[in-house]
Amino acid sequence: MLHSTLQQWSRAKEYLPITGLADFNKLSAKLIFGADSPAIQENRVATVQCLSGTGSLRVGAEFLAKHYHQHLVCIPQPT
Repeated sequence: MLHSTLQQWSRAKEYLPITGLADFNKLSAKLIFGADSPAIQENRVATVQCLSGTGSLRVGAEFLAKHYHQHLVCIPQPT
């Protein structure tokens, strides 16, 4: 009985979309900017969900380094 339950459970894997859980992203943006923020109201906020705090910081820093050349963004290389 236990074996069949574990087999059934292991086949029922659902993965999140590449940008993460949509409701989590939407609520996070409202928490950060405020639900009444003009950026939220005008749909000018984009969010993604990343694994771990360090990984998220890395993704954000890579984005800034690639798209905002007028600012200095330092990204330490892993050792």
